[in-house]
Amino acid sequence: MFSRLRNRILLLNVIMTTVLMAVSITAIYLLTGIETENLQKISILAASSTRNRLAQASVDSFSEAELLTFSFVISSEGKVLSVDSPFRLSSDECLDAFARSEAAMQSNLPSIELQGRTWLYVYGAPSPLDNRRIITFMDVTGSNRIIRMLKIITIVVALFLLLVITGLSFLFAGRTAQSVSDAWKRQQQFIADASHELKTPLAVIQANYDVILSNPDETVREQLKWLEYMKAGMDRMSLLVKDMLALATLESDSVIVRKASFDMSERLLKVIRTMKASADEKLIEVTERIEPNVVINSDSEIVARVFTTFYENAIKYTPPCGHIQLSLWDTKKCVSCSVSNTGDGIAAKDLQNIFDRFYRTDPVRNSQFGGFGLGLTIAKKNLDLIGGKVSVTSADHLTTFTFMISH
Repeated sequence: MFSRLRNRILLLNVIMTTVLMAVSITAIYLLTGIETENLQKISILAASSTRNRLAQASVDSFSEAELLTFSFVISSEGKVLSVDSPFRLSSDECLDAFARSEAAMQSNLPSIELQGRTWLYVYGAPSPLDNRRIITFMDVTGSNRIIRMLKIITIVVALFLLLVITGLSFLFAGRTAQSVSDAWKRQQQFIADASHELKTPLAVIQANYDVILSNPDETVREQLKWLEYMKAGMDRMSLLVKDMLALATLESDSVIVRKASFDMSERLLKVIRTMKASADEKLIEVTERIEPNVVINSDSEIVARVFTTFYENAIKYTPPCGHIQLSLWDTKKCVSCSVSNTGDGIAAKDLQNIFDRFYRTDPVRNSQFGGFGLGLTIAKKNLDLIGGKVSVTSADHLTTFTFMISH
């Protein structure tokens, strides 16, 4: 499916590029040819005008041509009266040139072939005295050769560019198709993971529901244990759906970021105070290294949610009587915040995937602590919204999440 998509993108790019190149190169070629023809006509008209005035004054006063041109004066009876040419030109040759120019004029051709060369011709106005006229010819063989060379070079360059663009189009089409393929695989994996996560609470609800149905004579109080199991399964399913909706909202780019200046130090201290009971319950020692009066221009709610996620994770995975350190410091370029906790840590092989959706390092350990592997993914997506970055290190039973927000 994605190979066909890549081929269609490639074909579309090649067709569009070919059409644009053909139109552009044809326009350049035509404009160049028209400009060259105009210059040729201007040159021959200038030469003809000068020689026409001389012809009317005196047929013997022609000067040597400055351009590669020749001309002759012909009477109304078709006799050559005078010739002005930088090379030897007989009357018969002049009459041949005259006959060729007449035939070309009848065919609306601007030039003739003479002595293996191409000549542009122009007729001067007839003399009012004896109706004689001057006919001027200019050699345009070189100009026409340049135009032909221009045509060949244009075609060669166009073919070369077409090959290059086709190669680049193939490369970018492959990347585009790969991006779509990756997005499709992530979506399929997301659906599979979500289905797997929903299966467990649904199975719990179904099993306890069957137990209740199998004892219809018992009272609600007597079956309260099974109802509580069902309630736990529904709560877990509700939390999963909530996280999935939050992630879908973040990935749909529909979240409105409301940036404003706020005291980040005070905002984090409020979060720490609200979560003090959770840390105290596990006898965790919490060290606060919050630099005071750190003011930043960002979305305070998003920043608070990100910090809360990292702090909740730290409390969850810190063993009883463990230690957590919360730090906030300001630099010239950015504000940095870190959450460190003691515990088993994260294996090096898992660090690069820790922010992937539904990713959990140890299924057995995670079944003990609960969760779906979406919290860190949501936190990173929130940081992306405000232009933040996050990193994680884990060594010697100490795990540290650090996020940075630019000023």
